[in-house]
Amino acid sequence: MNHNMKKRGLALLLACCCVFTAAPVAVKADNVSISTNQTPTGTYSSYTKAEVLKSDTVVYDTLSTSNNVHFYKYTAEKGGYFTVNLAQTSGKGKWNFSVYDADNGNQELETKPLASNYTSRIYNLRPGKSVYIKVERVKSMDITILDYQLTQDYQYSLQVKTTESAQWEQEDNDTPAAATSLQNGTWINGSSYKASDVDWYEYTIPENGYFTYDFQGEGSSALWNLYLYDENMNELQKDTNTRTVSSGKYVLPVGAKVYVKVTCYGVGNQYRIRSNYYATEGWEKESNDTMALATDLTAGKTLHGSINSKKDVDYYRYVATGSGYFNFKFTNADGGNNQYWKLSVYDEKKNLLQTVETEDDLQISTAKLSFRKGKEVYLKVESNINNYACGHEYTLTVNQYTAGNWEQEYNDSFATATTVKKNKTCSANNYAVKDKDYFVYKAAKKGKVTIQVSLPDSGYWNVCVYNQKKKLVKQEDYAQTGQKFTVKAAKGQKLYVMVKARTKSAVGKTYRVTVKQK
Repeated sequence: MNHNMKKRGLALLLACCCVFTAAPVAVKADNVSISTNQTPTGTYSSYTKAEVLKSDTVVYDTLSTSNNVHFYKYTAEKGGYFTVNLAQTSGKGKWNFSVYDADNGNQELETKPLASNYTSRIYNLRPGKSVYIKVERVKSMDITILDYQLTQDYQYSLQVKTTESAQWEQEDNDTPAAATSLQNGTWINGSSYKASDVDWYEYTIPENGYFTYDFQGEGSSALWNLYLYDENMNELQKDTNTRTVSSGKYVLPVGAKVYVKVTCYGVGNQYRIRSNYYATEGWEKESNDTMALATDLTAGKTLHGSINSKKDVDYYRYVATGSGYFNFKFTNADGGNNQYWKLSVYDEKKNLLQTVETEDDLQISTAKLSFRKGKEVYLKVESNINNYACGHEYTLTVNQYTAGNWEQEYNDSFATATTVKKNKTCSANNYAVKDKDYFVYKAAKKGKVTIQVSLPDSGYWNVCVYNQKKKLVKQEDYAQTGQKFTVKAAKGQKLYVMVKARTKSAVGKTYRVTVKQK
């Protein structure tokens, strides 16, 4: 090829380049916004100059020079979620794609180096919240690509694709005051849409019953942390480094709020959460954390309950019938290990009568109690040692037993002694180590009186006999089985018998006092 032909070929090539670079390439379509910006200092090259995007509208654009940047701003228009779709319309272009939180200091939500089409992760902003979208050209290191090809290779389309849904959390819900409301039995979807994202949910207790929630987290490498609080921000349950949660059962006052906080080790992972509320009259009624607010118990009727937190206690009240004796039967309805419970029995003057502590027992009963008719007795249920019992269901039943000739508390002094009739037997028990029972017999005639105290073969007992003047006349400090005492008395004189358990193993065991006189 001669010199003149080379010059003509070069001129032709330059002319072709001028044709391709003289004007931007614009792809037109219905309802499409067309941009012709070709310089880094164009009308939307910064946050403050960002181009406004509308829902579901495709924008076609071109990054025409090295290090060119285009900013867009989208403001959520409806509840639900949206994605940002970026599509390459021609050539070999490479760019960076970024999304920023416009309402929180332009915090970076995601950045991707792209060489092909891309759909962002899901964003679920409440209406009125905004994001910035940045599309940035990456300078090509390929020297074989000419300037006119660069213009073609950086053509793209951008679209915010929205889906309206009431079953999605709406950001920002990162405080209890901005919590997303849970709907009973309905899954609500959410996502860890940014680093250190915190999602709060709330539920208002509608009626008597109990509350639970379920959680299912996605992402093979995502680990979730779940925290349950009452409206006073007392922690009820904590589950960390997990992907699924089925919470315990919690009883709260009608109208009270309960909160769930969700965090994640990871960004862009999705999850779903739902509340479950079971209305029933067979459960305790919160708040019952004082004697004045105690839930009433009815003999033979089982009542369900749960401990909400380590600070929570449940009080129950039972009014003695005066006929025979009764006890409280406690059942750990959920089973499980390491659930330690503590049961305390009080009289109406708040005197502690007995304490029973469980150690993984599925079922336990208090000692027998035999109060005069109308006496109020209270049972307090609480977690013991740790908080593993919290959120677990238990049941309570008052077992009332009809029995004639049974002691009636309080009979812990000479003045309040239970009367034993001639040739009759009276049954009793010590409900606690500190309990002591007094019995009195009035001699029917002058002569010998035989007092028989029949003791179960369990533990040690203190048995004493006193005369009319309350002077000790017979004593056995470590009685184990039956004890028989013979005492002389004049007609009409009183004899007293006192029985007291000396060891814990004797507590709650039934013994009998029989007085015989010929």
